[in-house]
Amino acid sequence: MSHILIATDLSEPAMHAALYAWEIFGPTNSYVMLHTYVQDPMLLGKYDEVEKAIRTGFEDYAERFIRTTGSDGVQRQVRIGQVASVLEEVVAKRAADVVVMGNRGKAGSTLFFGSNTVQVIQSSTVPVLAIPELAEIKRPKRILLATDHGDLEARTLDMVHQIALSCDAEVLIGHVQAMESQDPPVLDKHMFEQALNGVPHSYQQVRADDLLEGMDRIARREGADMIAVVHRHAGFLGRLLHPSASKAIAERINLPLLVLQQIAH
Repeated sequence: MSHILIATDLSEPAMHAALYAWEIFGPTNSYVMLHTYVQDPMLLGKYDEVEKAIRTGFEDYAERFIRTTGSDGVQRQVRIGQVASVLEEVVAKRAADVVVMGNRGKAGSTLFFGSNTVQVIQSSTVPVLAIPELAEIKRPKRILLATDHGDLEARTLDMVHQIALSCDAEVLIGHVQAMESQDPPVLDKHMFEQALNGVPHSYQQVRADDLLEGMDRIARREGADMIAVVHRHAGFLGRLLHPSASKAIAERINLPLLVLQQIAH
């Protein structure tokens, strides 16, 4: 059984992410829905009143998720504090295996990632699954794994392996080769065979000078439903997190992104 931590700001994008999580992980796993908020110093003296309103709103929100999914075992928690730091504590306490959240909050940012999601991705010790609001709620059938073919511990891909098995999905191991490069990529196929045991997988390559453009091309060409990337893949993930590229990405990529945490040897 996996422990799924759903981070929510009580917005519609966050509810969409929660329903996506339920679709792919199903009723056999355990769920914790967490809402965090920061106290407004302008409301000094009204904290009790505000906290009561927030908790009431959260209960209504959680009940809506339960009614929609038919789940009867969702744990709920409200905490005061910054999202990333609170999540770190809750992940450790609840032994969470993955954090699920919307890629943007209710603030309406035009960037691919909102600031809270960026902070969580950068600090999380477990995989983070970020769901765009326009991503279709369905079980993925083709997961594109963005790789730089660097040294990788097989256990790093455990969450990809789990999702692929539970969804009967194929994993596409994608690599973007620079246009001017003449050297073929060095593939550790033994590691991938070990990490993806029992999961159909193939190797996909494209030539492009821009990592995001290259991965977008593979995703579209192969009909990918989800993209997975290892956090240490600084080139690809760095571009995703950078504001200068983020808005353009949001306009063309509406796939869930699974960020995996590198496991040391």
